[in-house]
Amino acid sequence: MANRREKRGRRQRHRNPRNHKIRRLIIMDGADFINSMPDEILHHILSFVPTKLAVRTCVLSKRWRHVWCGTPSLDVDDRTHKAGQIKQDLISYTATNITSFKLRMGRDNSAAEVDTWLDFAISRNVKKLRELSLRYCKLRDESMDNILSDSPILESLTLCECRLLKRLDLSKSPSLRRLKIDRTFGPIVIVAPHIYII
Repeated sequence: MANRREKRGRRQRHRNPRNHKIRRLIIMDGADFINSMPDEILHHILSFVPTKLAVRTCVLSKRWRHVWCGTPSLDVDDRTHKAGQIKQDLISYTATNITSFKLRMGRDNSAAEVDTWLDFAISRNVKKLRELSLRYCKLRDESMDNILSDSPILESLTLCECRLLKRLDLSKSPSLRRLKIDRTFGPIVIVAPHIYII
């Protein structure tokens, strides 16, 4: 009998409209707390997710409609993000400084497409760029030289199967601390006077 009474009491507590209102208030207060955060904090939060997902937050509310546009981090994968949609998203992108730029492209992309992306990064004050990751890109030596010469505080560089790259000059990257190269398409000459192997 005691067990049955306890079960009935639990059911009544769960059905109690007052408890339901309390739960709703907690959820609403939590949502209001997030919405009341400054843009800078929301930009920082969105910098940890791929750009495709950050863009989707624009449907949450009017408050979120343009928040993603100001995040200083771009993480684009054209294998899951349609090229036409990428171009449309970039038209809306308003951040003046890019601190992290990650680009993953399909194996059939052209070198010209990669140049377009790198030019876009350079146009957004890439001097503040701290992290650059390029994967499966047909990357020209000149394009790489341009972005490195404009990124004096670059700290992390990852290159994965960048097919056209023959020479990597890191002499203008004194702050570089992390270099990762995964290459299976022939030799590459690396000039790195500031990097020491321990």
